[in-house]
Amino acid sequence: MNIPKKVKIGGSEYVVEWVNRPCESNSCVQGEISYTDTKIRIKNDEGFSQDYKDYIFIHEVLHGLMFHAGLDQDDETVIRTLSFAIHAFIKDNPEIFNAKPQPRN
Repeated sequence: MNIPKKVKIGGSEYVVEWVNRPCESNSCVQGEISYTDTKIRIKNDEGFSQDYKDYIFIHEVLHGLMFHAGLDQDDETVIRTLSFAIHAFIKDNPEIFNAKPQPRN
């Protein structure tokens, strides 16, 4: 997956930043989304696999999608479950996301 430097969620543009500590108040956090300054911060850890970095990105994007949809963006069980499922779906079906649009009849 190509994690972009910017992504649009709910009409807002979020800057994706790679940082040593995504959340100042919790050193265990590996990713964080800020709705006020429209940033997604992901822990810059060389030990993380690309798959895990992709999962963290999807996880934070899902928080943003839920927030902008007016849903409970703080339900970590739902976000975590959907993040794993969506990450697997994208990996298992790359042609859906990489292919050029086909004309419809």
